[in-house]
Amino acid sequence: MSNATIISAAYGEGANLYEILGVTSDATAAQLRKAYYRKALLCHPDKVSGMEGKFRALTVVYEILKNEESRKEYDKSGELIDDDVDTGGEGDWTSYFSSIFGAVTTSKIDSFSERYKCSEEEESDVLKYYCQFHGNLQKMLQNVMLSSERDAPRWVEDFITPAMESGEVPDYSPTLKRSLAKCQKILENNKAASKSKVIEQDDDATESEESDSAIDTTNAKKKAKSYKIQGKKKRKSKAEREAEEAETLFAKIRGKQNRLCVRRDGESILNQLASKYGDSSADYDPLCDSEFSRIQAKLKKKKQKK
Repeated sequence: MSNATIISAAYGEGANLYEILGVTSDATAAQLRKAYYRKALLCHPDKVSGMEGKFRALTVVYEILKNEESRKEYDKSGELIDDDVDTGGEGDWTSYFSSIFGAVTTSKIDSFSERYKCSEEEESDVLKYYCQFHGNLQKMLQNVMLSSERDAPRWVEDFITPAMESGEVPDYSPTLKRSLAKCQKILENNKAASKSKVIEQDDDATESEESDSAIDTTNAKKKAKSYKIQGKKKRKSKAEREAEEAETLFAKIRGKQNRLCVRRDGESILNQLASKYGDSSADYDPLCDSEFSRIQAKLKKKKQKK
């Protein structure tokens, strides 16, 4: 990708390279290096996600301006040389930065931020960009390093208002108030969004617990129903129980018939009884299955008539 494309994508078409770094056109090599370092910390990929494009563009700008030939060409024409910048390979922008300044960890960036906040250096930067952008805090936030909307009220109270009252800087109160209101609105929206996110997470957790509880309740009901059905299957009517008992009793009698119901002469006692009470058939067995079924059907028929 060409230099012009990289820079335009991050800072817009025709952006001034010196303004991007926040230096004048007569800046020394040391000033360029310091400006690049400070600006790069604003969008270093190890600290700020989604800012890789700006970090890459800053690296390209610095590489162009630090090279005497490319800088002279830019100063002469005001246009970028449509050529690639050699930073050690595509996508290796953080390594290029580290080769100049050493490895930059998030803790190092945080430490630098602590030293910079509320310092004379920050005050100087704030007042500089206040004058440059006529009190527009949104544009100032894009240029003052390690800053966010929450810094705007502090800047106004600590740096800008005292400087306006002393006459050190022009009075851009109307623009300052409008832009400050926008910053505060962004802060309120971010706060509301964070609160909403927390509530959603709590709701999700509650819904999950309720869902788990509902599942447990449903499973318990299914088990209870299953037990109930099994219980119903186990319960039998009085008639069924009596029939089973009778069948068991007759089965026992049939099993013992040959042993208990035969006289010494070999004649069946049951056959003798049958003959005595009017049934002379030797084959008649009142306990045989077919006869038992016939008697049972006859009794059932009588009950139905009643």
